Amino acid sequence: FSASTSFFPSDSIGIIVLTNQGGSAITSIVRNSIADRLLKVKPLDWLGDRNKADAKAKAAAKEAEAKGGNNSRQLGTKPSHEAKAYEGLYNHPGYGTMEVALQKDSLFGYTPGNKIWLQHHHYDVFQAFEVHKTDGIDTTQTEGLKIQFTMNQAGEINAALMTLEEGLKPMEFVRKPKPNAITAAELKKYEGEYELAPGAVAKFYIKGDKTLYAFIEGQPEYELVPTDKNKFVIKALSGYSILFDENDKGEITGLSFIQPNGTFKAKKK
Repeated sequence: FSASTSFFPSDSIGIIVLTNQGGSAITSIVRNSIADRLLKVKPLDWLGDRNKADAKAKAAAKEAEAKGGNNSRQLGTKPSHEAKAYEGLYNHPGYGTMEVALQKDSLFGYTPGNKIWLQHHHYDVFQAFEVHKTDGIDTTQTEGLKIQFTMNQAGEINAALMTLEEGLKPMEFVRKPKPNAITAAELKKYEGEYELAPGAVAKFYIKGDKTLYAFIEGQPEYELVPTDKNKFVIKALSGYSILFDENDKGEITGLSFIQPNGTFKAKKK
């Protein structure tokens, strides 16, 4: 932090204390301590008083939770998916893109200028804590931005809702899985024809250097985006993905079309 003083004609004193910790009490503690010295009065234990007040507030909050009085958080809940399922690129046309990535056992959000830690609040709601480059995570904040993840009919996480402006509805950041790096040589094993039913064939082929496409007669051509081992999502359709079956020899033997209305299997011809 830094502190500065200004002297005005009325002989009053103005003290400004700056800190990079949002919601921190350090500003008032330092300000009051400096004022005591400047005014040459008996210094008070501002830090001790604050610690006592914080301890009292925490004890009261725990007592309220124990009695079930905290209606803002549902205790004993857990996310609907494993942590890895929340990874991806979340985009809003006005606010840009946030990448959510899993590190060890925690989820983090990345924007062009910030990194945030996502602490589970309840169900699919997470509280965001800013990660400072020098000071780490400021866990002194008790309230702040909460992010609610939603899912589509296929059970996949498809968006994140954030209230970024007071008085407005939560902004929807649409999720797209982050593409996995894959070579043209690796894509070759997925090429071929897969029989959905007698007379119904799905064709898979590579266009350009390393983009896999799928085509079923009577439907448009679909571009596929690799997201995991043997798994692709259909770029133009939310909630639609393809999981290829691989045997012990590394050969592709079939696939599953995973859709909101069910899963449909096909064998490789």
